[in-house]
Amino acid sequence: MRTINDIVIFCFEKAKYHVQNINSYQLAYFDDENKHDYWIIANEFDLDKQEGLLEEVKGIVNDASFLKNISILFVKHQGQVNLSEADDEIIEIENDPYFFKKYVLSYTDDSVNGLLDLLNRERVGKTMSDILMEDDNFQQMKDENEFGTYHLLYSLGHKLPFLTMSVTPKDFDAIANFNINNDNDKQLLKEIDSITDDNNEVLMKSLIEKEN
Repeated sequence: MRTINDIVIFCFEKAKYHVQNINSYQLAYFDDENKHDYWIIANEFDLDKQEGLLEEVKGIVNDASFLKNISILFVKHQGQVNLSEADDEIIEIENDPYFFKKYVLSYTDDSVNGLLDLLNRERVGKTMSDILMEDDNFQQMKDENEFGTYHLLYSLGHKLPFLTMSVTPKDFDAIANFNINNDNDKQLLKEIDSITDDNNEVLMKSLIEKEN
């Protein structure tokens, strides 16, 4: 693996998705008529052009349930990511209700290089879920003062729900009632939410619960 897209595709393929290159983006899906989940992986995304993108992908996919099961992962390069401020562009994209479920994965060159080093050391015999759930990796993220290797790692866990399915507690009532009392951990979740959507807090809460 050499790029952020290599990392993302690795995550999908390990989860048994087939990834197909199409023009300037990739389409990830299952080669199984009983599994209906589709992802567009793109390095560029324009809300004003999303309807045209949807029509293009519709011409490729032969599945009546496609429109209900399509998401887009916008892999967004940034010179830096400010953890103390919400990104208005990301909020606008992810809150847009039309055509796709939308997820924005921000990254910097340094964070990708660091994550590549980490994965090349740790991925032998391990799933991404295993790496995400390691206490030391979570502590490293808590210790990072800026967006780096470990913030990118846990951003991936936030953006791609299938990465954390194996660590999701079965007792959803317990999740709903879970209270984070440590002020530092509350601030950590706030920072993560500033660069990610809030659809998948289970991973973060599970990790914090393990520590306390």
